[in-house]
Amino acid sequence: MSKSMRPEPIQWRQWLSRVVPLTLGLGTLMFMLSADMIFVQRYFTQGTKYYAAAGMIGRALVFFTQPLATVMFTKLVRSAARSEKSDALAHALFATLLAGGAAAIGCTILPWLPLRIVYDKTYLDISTPLVPWFAWGMLPLTLSMVLANALMARSRFSVVPWLIVIAIGYGVTLLLELHFGHGTFKAVIQTLAIFSTLMLAVCAWFTWGSKLQVHSSQ
Repeated sequence: MSKSMRPEPIQWRQWLSRVVPLTLGLGTLMFMLSADMIFVQRYFTQGTKYYAAAGMIGRALVFFTQPLATVMFTKLVRSAARSEKSDALAHALFATLLAGGAAAIGCTILPWLPLRIVYDKTYLDISTPLVPWFAWGMLPLTLSMVLANALMARSRFSVVPWLIVIAIGYGVTLLLELHFGHGTFKAVIQTLAIFSTLMLAVCAWFTWGSKLQVHSSQ
């Protein structure tokens, strides 16, 4: 093999410095999205299918808007590599807020409607009251995913330790809440909403707050 054809050595340290925080950062979002169902199945002996039905409606809001974050991620990576400015974050965040907010309002006004489309009427009594809670509880998590994807695309990994702390706090809170028998389906969703809102606040700070702090110090 000629010298010009020899492969370049892999820069393992540089590669890991990007892959590890990227994996952990996005992994915390997946944990926030799915951990509640794991805990509910572990600690509740009855009615978990009704919780899962309402949860599927709430999580559908995330899956409905997730393509926006995916498209935004690739655009921001490209603009960062070219040192260009991009409005992809603003567009994705506005579209996610508009679509997610409209869906949450619809789930509040007609919470039974999406259940009737997918499930039979036996689910309505228990699942219907949970649907609005899930819809509004998932909305801040959906917005967090947009902001976190933008931060990861720009290699702003300083947010990752904070996301991990929030995810751990969420898991520990659910564990204590359910282990000692003080949890209900609604309480589990409310816990998700609280920690999702906290995650949104952290992502918003690392997206805009840190920039304001830099400008104010200049």
